[in-house]
Amino acid sequence: MMDPMPALEDLVWLFENEPVYPFGVEDAPWPYACVRFALTRGSLHVEVEVEPASELVKLSLSSDGDELVGLELHQVRSLVVEKQAGRELLGLVFGEQLPVEGLWLQTKPSLSVTWRTGTGE
Repeated sequence: MMDPMPALEDLVWLFENEPVYPFGVEDAPWPYACVRFALTRGSLHVEVEVEPASELVKLSLSSDGDELVGLELHQVRSLVVEKQAGRELLGLVFGEQLPVEGLWLQTKPSLSVTWRTGTGE
């Protein structure tokens, strides 16, 4: 189970719309439900599916219908919603045993993905 987790309302704020429930289980309590969010900025479109109980996040970034990035991320320990310097971000934190520092999805002012691996030493 991802811990800590943002409130579902924080994800609605970040993606500017209500989630879709891919498995049709809308009455499952958060964070036990699987949710999918989508957001479009200009020609870029992002879809993020979160399954907190499985520590799984799927992310797809496309431009004019062509997928640029498709990720299926396991062992996501927590999610973080941040607002800093005019940017709105979703951060993914991974388990310590993985050589990954983290992944950031920027949702505002534009869509972008930043992925860091290793310790940089």
